[in-house]
Amino acid sequence: MAFAPPGGNNTYIPRFDLAGSIVVDFTRNPKKFAINKLVKSISVEHQVGKYMYWDQNDIARFKSGNTDAYKWAPGSSQNPGVEESFGFEFREYRTQRRRYGSQLDQLGVDQASFPVLESYTKLLAQKAMTGRAIDFSTLITTSGNHTSGHYSASTALGTGGKWDTGTATNPVLKKGLDAAAQIIQRDTVSAVDWSQLTIVMNSKTAQALSATAEIHSYLQQSQYALAQVKGLVDGQNARWGLPDTIYGYRVAVEDLFYNDDNKLSSSVQSTPVFPDDTLVMMLRDGDQEGQLDSVNFSTVSMFVKEDMSVQTLTNDWERNTLLRVVDDYQMKMVAPVTAYLVTDVLS
Repeated sequence: MAFAPPGGNNTYIPRFDLAGSIVVDFTRNPKKFAINKLVKSISVEHQVGKYMYWDQNDIARFKSGNTDAYKWAPGSSQNPGVEESFGFEFREYRTQRRRYGSQLDQLGVDQASFPVLESYTKLLAQKAMTGRAIDFSTLITTSGNHTSGHYSASTALGTGGKWDTGTATNPVLKKGLDAAAQIIQRDTVSAVDWSQLTIVMNSKTAQALSATAEIHSYLQQSQYALAQVKGLVDGQNARWGLPDTIYGYRVAVEDLFYNDDNKLSSSVQSTPVFPDDTLVMMLRDGDQEGQLDSVNFSTVSMFVKEDMSVQTLTNDWERNTLLRVVDDYQMKMVAPVTAYLVTDVLS
C-alpha cells in the first residue's frame, strides 16, 4: 500500500458496531413500528430505476363472460387465437437521500457514564423511522394518489352513519369495511383476497371505534377477546382496545407523533403522524421484502438504496465526533387499486 497524506478519503472510520442493530431493531421490527407491517421494502442498486408492473385485468379477462373460445374437443386441433398475452410495463422509481446527524464534543463522549454514540445512534434512527412514517402517512392519505372511486367519506359507502355509531344490530363499521373491500376486490378482479387487507388508523380513531357498542359486541363473541384486551397476544392494538383483526381484516394502529415546533420554541405541538378521523384499507402482499422483477400487488412499496447506514467521523483537531444516519429511499404507491381511503370517519 502506497503512502499518502491524510485526506477526506482515508481518515473516515466506519463504526460497524453502531450500525449492527439498527436494521434489526428499527427498519425490520414490525412490533415497534406500524410502517413495517404495511410497506413492501425493495432493495435497489441505483437511485433511479424501473420496476415491473403487471396488468391484473389480463388474468381474469373473458369477453362477455364467455368461455367457449377455450373449449378443445377431443380429436380436434387446438383452437387458434386464444394464446394468452399478459400485459406489463416498466414504471420508474426515484429515491432521495436523507441525513440525520449530530456533532458531539469528544470530552463528552470520552467522559460520559453511558455510551453516548450508541444512544445518539438510536435516537437518530428513531427520528429517521418517524420520517419514514410521515412520508408513508402523507402518501397514503392524499386522495389524489388513489385510484378514482377508491376514496370517499365514510357515509358515502352506504353505511347509514359515521363509523363510531355502530351497534350490535346495526354494525356500521362492518358494512363500511365490507363495502370498501368489495370495491378493491372488484377492481383487482379478485386478485386480492379479503384476508390480505389491513385497515390503518391512528390511536385517537382507534380509541373512538373501540368504545362503540359494535366493537364491544364483537369482542363479546370472540373466544380470544379476554387475552386480546389484556394484551396477552402479539401486536400493539390491545392498548387501544381493538383486536388484531376486525371482521377478518387485520388492524394496524399508527401511534407515532411528531413535534411540529422548531427547537427554540417554548411550546410543544405534538401532531399525529397519521391524521385523525381517517382510515385506510390497504394491502401488503406477502413478506416485507420484495424484488423489482416480481409481481407486486402491495399498495405501497419503499425502494431502498441505503437502509439507515451509520457513519462516524472523529476530528482530532476540533476534538469532536460527527455522527450520522443516512437513509436513501422513495415511498411510492405502486398499486393504488389495492387501497381505499376513508375520511370523516367519526361523528
